[in-house]
Amino acid sequence: MSENKVFRVDDDRYISYFDVGRGEVLLFIHGWLTSKESWIPLIQNLDKRKYRIIAVDMLGHGSSSRSLKLRFDTIENISILTKFVLSLGLKNITIIGHSTGGKISLFLANRLCSISKNLVKKVILVNSIGSYEFWKTLHPILKFAFFKPVRFFLGFFTLPIFIDFYFKKFLFYIPISEKVKENIGKYLADYTSIHFSSFKNKICALRITKNLFDMFVEDIDRSDLPNIEIVWSKEDKLVPIQVQYKFSQLFNRPVYILPASGHMTPIEIPEDLAKLLNILIS
Repeated sequence: MSENKVFRVDDDRYISYFDVGRGEVLLFIHGWLTSKESWIPLIQNLDKRKYRIIAVDMLGHGSSSRSLKLRFDTIENISILTKFVLSLGLKNITIIGHSTGGKISLFLANRLCSISKNLVKKVILVNSIGSYEFWKTLHPILKFAFFKPVRFFLGFFTLPIFIDFYFKKFLFYIPISEKVKENIGKYLADYTSIHFSSFKNKICALRITKNLFDMFVEDIDRSDLPNIEIVWSKEDKLVPIQVQYKFSQLFNRPVYILPASGHMTPIEIPEDLAKLLNILIS
């Protein structure tokens, strides 16, 4: 994949990204505590002669800023992403968001469309969260972790154990194939472990986690949004189908269901997801 580039607003606000190919612009936004590298297995299956592919590290993730002056909330993320899109002169883009990245994609599209209708062509949600419905259906163990004293304990004493439990129980379709294990090792494991590699990084991870439910997509002014496509994986144990039905109701769009994949569809079945994206983008 292409070398890392950096878009910098100031010393505290900067994001890392890679930018490959030429053609129609696809902007990829990853999920909670992962990184832009989680998209690589999928991107390897897309035609770089047809698409210009840009994947970003959200604030507090990957190689982007972990300044403790930041809140790492939705508004902060869409603010820097809006500046990023305008600075690169991107137009008619398709934004593809996975999990938490789906929520960010919708708020980003809403902000960009308020500036110009020509900036965003479409948003594609992949196993997206961001609705009130997701909070209501969240597994009790995960919901328990959002209470403030519990967050503090998890952050400073058991964050690695909790994340290991979360990844193994909720993210993947079991049994995991050797190819998926290889993708996890190359594109997920090391980038996730960064979040508990230092005291500072743990604080950032806690702030990121706290803000997973800072805003809900039901509150977006949907009249300004472009076309929305909804993709869900049948074996996703983290985000149940009723969450996707809520998106379907909100945006009056069908849900495209992929088989034999858990929550981490871009890593588990990148070939199948690429085929579907080629159809939805056109």
